[in-house]
Amino acid sequence: MANAAGPSPDAVRADPESRVDRFMRSALSILAETGRTDFTVLEVVERSKTSLRSFYQHFTTKDELLLALIDTIMTESTKQWREATDDLPALAAMQLLLDRICTPAETTKQDSINRGLTFYNDHLAETLPQEYARVLSPLHRLIQDILERGVAEGTFRADME
Repeated sequence: MANAAGPSPDAVRADPESRVDRFMRSALSILAETGRTDFTVLEVVERSKTSLRSFYQHFTTKDELLLALIDTIMTESTKQWREATDDLPALAAMQLLLDRICTPAETTKQDSINRGLTFYNDHLAETLPQEYARVLSPLHRLIQDILERGVAEGTFRADME
């Protein structure tokens, strides 16, 4: 019989997906407070109220944790940007996309997160280039789709790469 009150605390603690989310939320919280990525794995573990063993069951390094965080942010952002641009002519879609990408953060927390991750992007591109490219691929695909739509509309030149 299902428990109407939801899963038990033991079930939540045992859920590996929940632990991954807790690690990412903890890292995001530290980023929001400090704007820096020089925190330690131990800080993330303590804040998430989990264990080092649990952390290393899911991530080999802090870089992998931050890559997963960026992946989540990019996937969700790109999904929203695609929904906002799909019904627009290509030029308007590209302008909107660039505006959304370049718009300054609305809160100091978001500004701290953006600043911390922006500085860390170069590090990830150097240390985990294939994984980092994969994380950026949804955004690249959206840009490519808008450009192809613009070529089909005659708005963008076809001979540009």
